[in-house]
Amino acid sequence: MESSAFFYIHEAVYKEMIAYCRQDLPNEACGLMSGPTGIETGHTLWKLPNEAKQKNRFLLSEDTISEVLEEMKKRGEQLTGIFHSHPTKVAYPSATDIACNPYPGVAYIIISFTDSPPVVRCFTMKDNKLQQLDIVLFRD
Repeated sequence: MESSAFFYIHEAVYKEMIAYCRQDLPNEACGLMSGPTGIETGHTLWKLPNEAKQKNRFLLSEDTISEVLEEMKKRGEQLTGIFHSHPTKVAYPSATDIACNPYPGVAYIIISFTDSPPVVRCFTMKDNKLQQLDIVLFRD
């Protein structure tokens, strides 16, 4: 696994993402992130219902994703990240996470609640290669 790349997330979005995932415990929570078109950053958090409603799996239907992508486009934003929580597992993509990722190259953020404070890690998964990205928080 390679490292030394970065994903920039607005500090308020980062905190909101963790709080949202904590609210859905013991189930996994999930959603998307977007940023201004042409800028690969997490500016906007899209908190979406986990359609699987399970402790060890999340599901976002194609219809749900399509609706949100359309709303992003209207705002002049693009999909920059997918996030979900691991209530009882480490912040590392599972085999299912890797196999079912429909957006290679998009930041894939996992929040693990096995420790306190939660551990948040970010990856890209492209061509069966996993690359960890360092998360950098920013403010306006």
